[in-house]
Order: sequence, then C-alpha cells, then structure tokens
Amino acid sequence: MRSEKMRTDRTASKEVFRELAVKNVKKSGRDYLIYFMTLAFSVALFYTFNSIEAQFRVFGVPDRLNFLSFSSGMMAGVSLLVCLIMGFLVAYANQFMQKRRKREMGVYMTLGMEYEDISALMWKETCLVGGASLAAGLVLGIALSQGLSMVTARIIGTDIADYRFFLSPKAVAAAVFFFGCMYFFVYRRNMREIRKMQLLELLYAGKKNENISRGKTKDILMFVLAAALIGGGYAVLAAPEKLYFTQGMFQGIAMIAAGSMLFCMSVSEVLVKVRKSSKRYYYRRLHLFAVNQLGSRMKSAGASIGVVSILVCLSISAMTLGLSIGGALVSDADEVAPYDVSFPLRKDEGLSEGLTVEQILAQKGLVLSDYVKDSAELRIYNAKGLTSDLFGASAAEKEDADGQFKYYINIVGIDDYNRVMALQGKAPVKLGENEYAINYSVKEDRKKLENFMSHKGRTVQLEGTELTPASKGLYNRVYGNENVYSDGGTLIVPQRLTEGLELFAAVDSGTFLNADSYEKLSEAILAIPEHITCNTHMDIKVEIMSNILTVSYIGIYLGITFLIVAGAVLALQQLSQAADNEQRYALLRKMGARDKDMKESLLMQLRVYFGIPFMLAVVNALFIIRGMLAGVEEISTGKLLQTGMFTGGLVVAVYGLYFIVTYTGSRRILKLKSSFLK
Repeated sequence: MRSEKMRTDRTASKEVFRELAVKNVKKSGRDYLIYFMTLAFSVALFYTFNSIEAQFRVFGVPDRLNFLSFSSGMMAGVSLLVCLIMGFLVAYANQFMQKRRKREMGVYMTLGMEYEDISALMWKETCLVGGASLAAGLVLGIALSQGLSMVTARIIGTDIADYRFFLSPKAVAAAVFFFGCMYFFVYRRNMREIRKMQLLELLYAGKKNENISRGKTKDILMFVLAAALIGGGYAVLAAPEKLYFTQGMFQGIAMIAAGSMLFCMSVSEVLVKVRKSSKRYYYRRLHLFAVNQLGSRMKSAGASIGVVSILVCLSISAMTLGLSIGGALVSDADEVAPYDVSFPLRKDEGLSEGLTVEQILAQKGLVLSDYVKDSAELRIYNAKGLTSDLFGASAAEKEDADGQFKYYINIVGIDDYNRVMALQGKAPVKLGENEYAINYSVKEDRKKLENFMSHKGRTVQLEGTELTPASKGLYNRVYGNENVYSDGGTLIVPQRLTEGLELFAAVDSGTFLNADSYEKLSEAILAIPEHITCNTHMDIKVEIMSNILTVSYIGIYLGITFLIVAGAVLALQQLSQAADNEQRYALLRKMGARDKDMKESLLMQLRVYFGIPFMLAVVNALFIIRGMLAGVEEISTGKLLQTGMFTGGLVVAVYGLYFIVTYTGSRRILKLKSSFLK
C-alpha cells in the first residue's frame, strides 16, 4: 500500500513538473527567442551541409576515385568545429538565461524545492526548448538543403529536371546526436552553476553590477595604437609583394586583428568625448543618460565586441573568398580534360623507345581497343641544355625567386602534336624546316612566353640545329587530360629532330567506344594488379566539382557560423544589459521621461553597439579580400561583385535579424510601448 502511494506521488510530481516546465517555457518564450533562434539556425546549417553526400546520390554522380566522398568528409570535419563553436555559444547564451531566472530559482528554493527537483525542472525545460529548436532546425535545414541542391546541380552541370526531393537520414541522425550531446552538456553545466549559488545570491542577483575601471589616458593611447596597427595591416595587405605572399597575408591580418581588439576596447572613451563636446546634443532629451550608459557598457564589453568584429570580418572574408576562389578553380572539364581518357606513362614506369603506350598496357593486361576507338600517342622528350630558365620567369615566379628550381623543357614532334590535336578538332600547327612553336596551358605564363618569342634573334639550339620562332607559334592548348593546368611551355619542333632526343614520357589519349566504356574500363583497371595511371574526363570532372563544392561550401558554412555567433553574442549582451537597466528605465519613467525618448535612447545605443563592430569588420574584410585575391587573375570584377552582393545580402539579413530581435526583446524587458524601430 505504501509503495503504491509512493508511486502515485512520484507520478503526480512528474506531472506537476511537466506542467510547470511547459508554463515556464511559455512564460519565458520571448526570453528564449534568441536561444531558440540560434539553436535552430545551427541545426539547419549542420543538416544542410552534411546532406551533400545525399545530393550527389540524387543526381547520380559517379565517384570512382572517392573525390566526392572526400568533400563529404571535409564537411563532416568542419561540422565538428562548428559543433564546438556552437557549444560555447550555447553555454554563453545560458548565462543570460540563468541571469534572467536566478530570482525565480531562489524562490523555488525558498519554497522548499531541492536541487534535484530544480534539476528535473531545468532538464524538462531544456528538453522542451532543445527539442523544439531541433525540430524547427531540421525542417529549416531540409528546406535549405533542397535549395542548396539546386546550386550543386548548377556547379556539376546537371539538368535541374533530374532533381527530386531527398532526405538524408545520416545527416538527421548526426544532427540529433551532436546537438543532443550539446543540450545535455548545457544542462549539466547549468546544474553545476546553480549548485554553486547561495540562496541570497539568487534572490538578489539583479542587484549586482559590473564595475570595470580603466584610465582615460590609457584608453586614448590604446586607440592611437589601434589606429596604427590597423593602418599598418592595410599597408601590408595592399603591397604583399614586399614580403612572401603568405607571410605578408598573415602579418597583415594579425595586425588588423590586434588593432581591432584594441580599437573596440578603447573607442568608448573617444566616443563619449566626441558626444560630450557637443553640449547641444549631450544635454538634449535622454542623450546624457544614453551616452554614459553606452560608454560604460562598451568599456566593460570591449574585448567581446572586438571578438565580434573579428568574427564578422571572418564571416565576410570566408564567404567571399570561398565563393570567389571556388569559382576561379578550373570549372570547365572540357578544357582541362578534352579527351574521354588519357594514359600518361613516364620512362621510369616502363616506357621505352621500342614500345608504344598501347603495347605496354597490353603487356599489363589492358587492351585499349576494347574500350577506345580513336586514339593518338604523344611522345615527350628532353634535351640537355634546354631547361626552364630558357623562357625566363613569370611574375609569380619572380616573387618566389629563392624557391625556383630548374627542370628540363618538354619537347614534342610536330606530327605527334597534330595527331593528338586532331582528336580535339583543332587546326594543325605548321612549321618551317627549322622553326619551332610553343604550347602552354598555364595562363600566367603567357606574357613570359610572348616576351621570349617576340625578342629578335630569339633562337633555340637543338641537336646542332638552330631553330627560329614561327610567325604564329604560341598555342594555349592541352595535349593530355589533367586535373590542373600544368604546362608552362612545351617546344614543338620538326618531327625529325626528336629522333636523337632522350624520351621522357608519353601520353595516349582517345575517345570511348560507347557509353558503357567508362564503367567497363574502370572495372578492368581495378582487376589488374599492376598500377595503371588512367585520367578519364569523368573522373577529372568529378574532382573539379569536388574542389569547387568543398572550397565554396566550407566558406559559406564557416561564414554563416561566425555570423550567427557574432549576432547572438551581441544580442545576448544587450538583452542582459536591458535586464540590468530595467530599474533605471523605471526611474526615468517616474521622473517624467516619455516612452518615445526612452525608445530613442535604446535604439541609439543598439545602433552604435551593433554598428561599430560591423562597420569596422566590413572595412577590414575589404582589405583582406583585396589582398588575398590580388594574385588570382581568373576572378573577374563582375564575378567578385556578384559574390560580394550575395555575401553582403546574407550578412545584412542575418545580422539585421539579430538586431531587430534584440531591439524588440530589450523594449519588452524595459516595458516600452510597442512600435517598430521608432
């Protein structure tokens, strides 16, 4: 009987806690809004970018060499970093939630509730908010992933008509697992914090204020040093050629980051002095109160505002650079891999004068005629004395002159060259008896080669024969499938002159017999124990897609993550400040201040608080992006503007959303009458 009564009491207690938890969440729903919104965004991002593997399956993209699997693995690795970042953000957000509810918990303890009871109540509330944000985030993520799949289809060149709705159970399971762990971590941390609190501390939590004191002279000196560091960083980024490029970039970015931190930690003193200098402004309405409140808050939160500015800068830079560099990667597989298949073979891999590539492959057990119909072989030679310094150095090579090394120039015969070009439908190259031409694929080397050939008397000595440049002897072509452009200059000479040269390599390229040849060839190569290098158009296309998707999506993923963190941190700080100022605004109201003036005071503080780190971040990002993209010729101004507009729109939308939610939340806490940003 007694045990049955205990079970009944326990069941009733659970029911009471469940009802109390639901009521608390409903009552504090607006307080939970930033928390809920941030968690939902995080889950949506996590699902969206971890569902890429499912997108590939939807479009039926082959992945024989696991390039797309590598992209998915990279996104999973970045997701772990994102989870860590979001974990710290959620823990930070909970400080605000705890601060808002300390007195409530103190009342619970006064009424006789044990720590275990409070723990059970907090766990139910965490499950309610966490479960709702997880569900909302998954729904949003599924919707966003459908949109992202359209972008993926465009990048991989697939017809959108092939699209169908998809769901990634693997991404759903990963989101539930990682964010479930995060919620549990937050719950445990909350309980540890509550156990440390004393009853009086909980009941009088609203009476405690921050008190950070720093000399005015020190702030002014910090501001001057900040300006010097930021200006110096801009100068380094504007002229990175004075240092090694990577060293210059790191040095410039480090100076800007340090300067931004010092700027945000010291700008409050300068801001207050500027505002106080205008007596007409300072003593008008509630400006005296607002300026001093803003100066005090920015001084105490200067370091975190500096971190926010750096995060927004990283967000803008990561998204713009990721999309721009991703778009600058070789995006046309038809250019870099013009043949269905190429079989490159070097001398150290068994190539010899007496055997063709096709014969050597046949010895290994691969009969090309079973898979390839039209093919041609290009044999590549070297000659003593003809090294890479013959053509001079390109602009990029001059920047890193200490790291240069000499290599033999590739030499091909005109007949071999024209045969492989005929497979591409290219016009044949014509040479005089003692003339040469140059083929290249690296676009940055064009000016170097043009300068070499335009020099009067620029001859080449080959096997005792003096060769002069042909009148139209510079060709930007690819003579074998590659995943990157790598030909910095190949000499095309009369066929007879190759007979005495040292054979270096050969490449046999051709077109498939039919649509099934790719699959059959892939299976045949896997079945052969000996290594065979085979560069197919399809594999290179998939590798290119993988590179573009990885660089672009990681940039967007990290960029949005940094932006959410920055917006959430500022929002939580300001909501916490609004809670601290509740009694001050109540006193202003008793003294006759109008709601309109108090709303204007609040809005002015928020504009400055959100605006200073944002504007500083935008300017910093512009210099960083300009410096990073200085050496990437493939990025056109139009493409950069298009990417910049997308990034700018996304940043303003997310950052602005946090600003609006912060303003409405602060206005509610301060019990100011409703109006939209007025």
